[in-house]
Amino acid sequence: MEQDIIFFSKPWLPVMLYYLMGVIVFIGCYLWYRFIKFHSNTLCRFLFIIVTTLSCVVHIVTGYYDVVGYHGYGNSILRAYYLTDYETIRYGVILFVTLNGLLICRI
Repeated sequence: MEQDIIFFSKPWLPVMLYYLMGVIVFIGCYLWYRFIKFHSNTLCRFLFIIVTTLSCVVHIVTGYYDVVGYHGYGNSILRAYYLTDYETIRYGVILFVTLNGLLICRI
């Protein structure tokens, strides 16, 4: 009953909020990178791309495989409370990877 009040019976909302937080972190990284632009040599750009990509990988692993992949407890919790399903998380991962790729291309 409480999840209906919190999530308004929308199974995509928790997943989108999770990936939106990741996008906000990456936008913050990009703004931080622009703030310290006086150090923008090739090595700094390369290291920033590596850090951003590794952060994306960590976010995808925790949001995708840890919830619905290798560990059954995450999947059972999501199914028990009807929060989301496998397809919604998969589309969230595709959206997040696309946004991360666009950020790296921008740098």
